[in-house]
Amino acid sequence: MSYCDDKSWVICDKLDGFELSNEILGKYPHEFQSLGTLYTGLDWLYRNVRCIEEAAKKRLGPCLGYYYPLVNHPLLKDLPLLLVECNFHWYAVSVCNFVRLIGWIGFIEHKSLKKPKEYVETVLPEVFSWRNKIAAHFVQTFSADDKRDSEIEKEFSVVPQIGYAEGSFQAASISISNDGNTNSSDTLKNWSLTKVHEGLLSRYVLPLAKK
Repeated sequence: MSYCDDKSWVICDKLDGFELSNEILGKYPHEFQSLGTLYTGLDWLYRNVRCIEEAAKKRLGPCLGYYYPLVNHPLLKDLPLLLVECNFHWYAVSVCNFVRLIGWIGFIEHKSLKKPKEYVETVLPEVFSWRNKIAAHFVQTFSADDKRDSEIEKEFSVVPQIGYAEGSFQAASISISNDGNTNSSDTLKNWSLTKVHEGLLSRYVLPLAKK
């Protein structure tokens, strides 16, 4: 399925105040197709997680505190919670590619905009950190000589990630006890897949995803 022939495609960032018109997108056919493909996949992941999230919400209520780990909750044993965690991994990588590509085209066409990496860090700060330290590659697997990440972040990257709070599944920001000392990551914060996706739909003017 080709998106390049779809004249309805216009991407408008209402917060940063720029637009990628259909004419502009047409100058980047491969990037245009990638944006359409990623957007369709992101919408699919969002709908999957939202469906399971709604089932959990009916059983747990709004849950203003934080429940972790989900896989141990007796009321949720029949829900595919391991797939929810996989969806977070897939979503984080794909949404960062999607937003960064928008930022790249925008930077070329509108020189006053942020550079692509700075743009995605601004739009998706929590997701971008989680993608870099967990979803794209576990920092636990990096060389011991690599000092960019703390030992607590390395250990944290491979523990189960998804909890539940305020009516949504959330990637966790958890304190871990290490050698008797409890620490928490300064760079890994909670984020909700469904709320992030709905935030993108508020930030951008986008066409409907193809089914």
